[in-house]
Amino acid sequence: MGFGLVFIGYATLLFFKIIPIEIIGFFIIYLGLDKLQASEPSFKYAKYASVYMFFESALSSLLWISRYTGFPEAEGYNISRLSETVEPLLYHAGLLIFHVFLYIGIIKISKATGYEKGERRSKFALVMTGIFYISEICSAIIPGAARVMAAPLAVFQVLWLLVNLFAVFSCYMMIVNDEILEKEEKKYSEYMEKHKFSGRNKKLSAPSKDNKSGGKIYRQRKNK
Repeated sequence: MGFGLVFIGYATLLFFKIIPIEIIGFFIIYLGLDKLQASEPSFKYAKYASVYMFFESALSSLLWISRYTGFPEAEGYNISRLSETVEPLLYHAGLLIFHVFLYIGIIKISKATGYEKGERRSKFALVMTGIFYISEICSAIIPGAARVMAAPLAVFQVLWLLVNLFAVFSCYMMIVNDEILEKEEKKYSEYMEKHKFSGRNKKLSAPSKDNKSGGKIYRQRKNK
């Protein structure tokens, strides 16, 4: 369920360029990471980063509304300068930290479950994150680069978000937690009791819930 919430919340980031809904997305992401933290403690850092991004997105939404209403400008506040300088810096710094911690958590949980594709996809997404932000910095400090790189960066950002979204979705499809396993076992037990199977068959056929590590762990779905 945790990865499902993160996926839903992250999907909203793709639409922020149209309407300011990132604040909703990061709230949903926070809920998902809070669930994932119970199984992989490393997700707590991404959760803290999502809290920061929630408040930053609230500021961004207010600035977006202000630009279209013009009310603060009429009161003498230079909202345009704030939205063009300080706010983008706060946004990109927080987003970078969020993605780094998010993929550290995914890499760790992928290793714990033996989900090698998830680990590789997360590392690839981290590389794309680094390329995106290096390009952003270059476009900001190199004279005239912003105009030339604006369109390519916009396209690359969309591709980067899609790669991140797919990586999270693959984890949602391939990894389940103990809570889901317990529900599956409960349904199985009810099914066995209803059909009056023998105790021996129940013992042989029941889903395994062994955990050699001694703690909560995610595991790869067997039917994928």
